[in-house]
Amino acid sequence: LWEIKLNFISLLLSFLFGILTMYLTAYTKEKGKVKALREDVAKIEDEKQKVISKYQKEIEDLKKFHSLDIEKRKYQYESKKTQYYQFMEKIDSYNGCLLRVLTEEFSQIMLSYFASRNGVSSSSPEKLTLEFNEKAQKAIAKIQKQEAELFSQLNSLKLSANAEIITLLEKLVFDIKYSKKHLEDVLNYIGSNNFKFSPSVPEELLSKSDNNQHNILETKEKLMNALRLDLDKI
Repeated sequence: LWEIKLNFISLLLSFLFGILTMYLTAYTKEKGKVKALREDVAKIEDEKQKVISKYQKEIEDLKKFHSLDIEKRKYQYESKKTQYYQFMEKIDSYNGCLLRVLTEEFSQIMLSYFASRNGVSSSSPEKLTLEFNEKAQKAIAKIQKQEAELFSQLNSLKLSANAEIITLLEKLVFDIKYSKKHLEDVLNYIGSNNFKFSPSVPEELLSKSDNNQHNILETKEKLMNALRLDLDKI
């Protein structure tokens, strides 16, 4: 009987031990799975954070690039705008100087010659010629100074201008140079003996001046349109 009981207890303990072993084995496996899952989740989270960090940096770099690009464009726009504005002012000043010499400073000389020729003035033609030569020298010196400043700005402008603007600039400068030559022709005529006896400028010279001023205004308008388009592209 005792032997039977011992065998029964032994079998029972073996059964319980087997169940416990199976439980522990299953528990260990499940625990390993949970641990592995946690490690996988942690790894995925780490990768996710790396991706987020990478794209955040790229976005920040892109924002900085666009910000710098906008500032660069703004600087280029303001710089070119100022440069264009100053150049057009210089052209107006130079061209205005030529017109003033013709219409203001030497119109008085012409009237004085006319008055002397008709006996209205006591000034002799010789005295008027000296006055004219003195004024002419001062006028030419003033024009040459403004011309040097204009050409200096022109060369600077060409460095950043496109082909269309450069062509128009050269055309405008050509027309302005022609105005200077026309002025010199008028001054030479006023200083000649022909003018002393007939104090009036020939119609041929006057018509050349009118035609050239028309060309200057037309080229200037085209140039201003080209400059506006160039600024809009920045």
